Amino acid sequence: MSTTPPRSAPTGTRGELPWWGYGEVHRRLSHLLGTLGGGRRFSLIIKGGAGVSYTDFERRRVVVDPEIVSHPDPAVHLVYLRGVIAHEAGHVRFTTPAYGMNTDDLGGSIKGQILAQVCNILEDERIDRAMANSHWGTETYLRARK
Repeated sequence: MSTTPPRSAPTGTRGELPWWGYGEVHRRLSHLLGTLGGGRRFSLIIKGGAGVSYTDFERRRVVVDPEIVSHPDPAVHLVYLRGVIAHEAGHVRFTTPAYGMNTDDLGGSIKGQILAQVCNILEDERIDRAMANSHWGTETYLRARK
């Protein structure tokens, strides 16, 4: 019986580089983004410490922070990371961006901030449903990130 982890579950670190920083992991996750994003060309930035994951339509990039959630088992952590990328790929594929609009445009009032949060929650749920309906198998990854 082999004790070697599967190729999809990297382990350990190389020096100070975490497993999600390996070039091969990044290449495969970028491919996942491109495939689920409908072939639209968006760059994948995996940035620990960003504090948030988001889709930047103006710069055509998806920024993912793998450190938002941590798990001692890299295979479980990888499932979470795939879920985040599947969700952001859903924004690439199904969200119509409002270029130049910012939550500050809502006036910065408490009501404006609440409205922005409610809109974001509804949009995120819509995206998850659209991805689960259009890409068989993504539901497992999307559920892992919640």
